Amino acid sequence: MLSKQDWEQIKALQLEVEQADGISLKLNWDMLRERKPGDHYDFVYRENEKITAFLGLYDFASKLELCGLVAPDSRRKGIFRSLLAEALPPERAAAYKEILLNIPAASASGKGFAERLGLEVALTEYQMKFNPEVIGRLAPAPVAVSFRKAKLPDSCLLNRLDMEGFGLTEEEAGQLNDEALKQNETDGADAVMYVIEHDGQDVGKIRVHDDPMENWIYGFVIDPTYRGQGIGRSVLMKMVHEAQAKGSDLFLEVALENERALQLYQSCGFEQIQIQVYYSWRL
Repeated sequence: MLSKQDWEQIKALQLEVEQADGISLKLNWDMLRERKPGDHYDFVYRENEKITAFLGLYDFASKLELCGLVAPDSRRKGIFRSLLAEALPPERAAAYKEILLNIPAASASGKGFAERLGLEVALTEYQMKFNPEVIGRLAPAPVAVSFRKAKLPDSCLLNRLDMEGFGLTEEEAGQLNDEALKQNETDGADAVMYVIEHDGQDVGKIRVHDDPMENWIYGFVIDPTYRGQGIGRSVLMKMVHEAQAKGSDLFLEVALENERALQLYQSCGFEQIQIQVYYSWRL
């Protein structure tokens, strides 16, 4: 297991790479902070006792996502390939139906690496940020909505919403929500899963990563039965106003292929800031 000092080095390395390349890396720090002793998901390369490369694995039941980085002065030495070989021996890779390598679209070095390996694009994801300059031009929330912290009895609802909204399998949805519900029981957790309520009914779900300077929206979905009533827009307006009251930036992610959601977010004042590309990884 990596030490506190190791994680500090990785954070510093991330900042160095992002500044050098003009990108935003998706290292999922909320998940990294939840790593447990015995987990074998994080791999580093050291030069003169300094971490110069990192690879993180993110397990979503039958799907595995990978994201990593190499210091600018340490590239083109085969370091990242070595980390991949260490992290994904054939027997481990065989346990997953899908393995995706996440690379920021603006990363020339990352794109070159994917091209050299002949990897194909599986999906593209927008990272979006609310523009506070438009707050005065946005229409008010069409309907009243409220949030309540999700609890264990909500498991079936949460799983169904993820299966219907994101095409997850029951196993994938169950694993994700089990972890989220455990985190909900932890005092001071960075991310909280909420059930969205409207007119006395459970109509959706949203997970919010709350930080003093920035908030992130994840896993936002409205039950298909209740779509078209302005509920999604009202949820976003609620999140926008709460973030503004705290002085926090508000971010979210949406798949490029989800045009309906993309249009909703844009109409609510969210603008594209980064694009993440997921490549199908083949050994």
